[in-house]
Amino acid sequence: MKKYSLVVVLMLVTLLITTNLAYGMQTARVSTGEGALTYSVQLADETEALSLAGDFGLSDTIGLNGIFTYTENVNYLDLNAKLKFIEDYDLSLAGLVGVHRNFDDSSFERQLGMVITHRLSQFINLNGAVITQLGVEDNSVGIELGIDYEVFSNTELQAGYRRLAGQEGTDGIMLGLRSSL
Repeated sequence: MKKYSLVVVLMLVTLLITTNLAYGMQTARVSTGEGALTYSVQLADETEALSLAGDFGLSDTIGLNGIFTYTENVNYLDLNAKLKFIEDYDLSLAGLVGVHRNFDDSSFERQLGMVITHRLSQFINLNGAVITQLGVEDNSVGIELGIDYEVFSNTELQAGYRRLAGQEGTDGIMLGLRSSL
């Protein structure tokens, strides 16, 4: 099953890279009918995790967010509702409410979080997120901190640090691209 998962992830990565529809870091933006596909690589001494995610805005204040994470030992799935609190030109803030699934032990954990995007200039944004799992003692808090730089219209190069909640051994440098759909 793990070999099958790896093949599927690699095929999706190739598709995302060739169509330029990938990005690495969560943002706080929510807009009706707008979506994004996410691909990120976590790096430390070696590749720690591969993540594939999607965002879709159901309305101007509510969106859906999902992240599938592949590691050598176990796979994870996060499903969240994204609730926009603040959005103006310089600052966006959204909350996350959802569940985290560990495919190794088939557990489901509830989680809450906040995502913030701050525009520094026309081309540079800071992004951050904090997510916590409820009722979990170990690895219950995840963080994302990073920067994105707009290289073309609707295409951003991103880099940062990510530690995913509920996922042991997936912390490290994150690299990615973002292209708005």
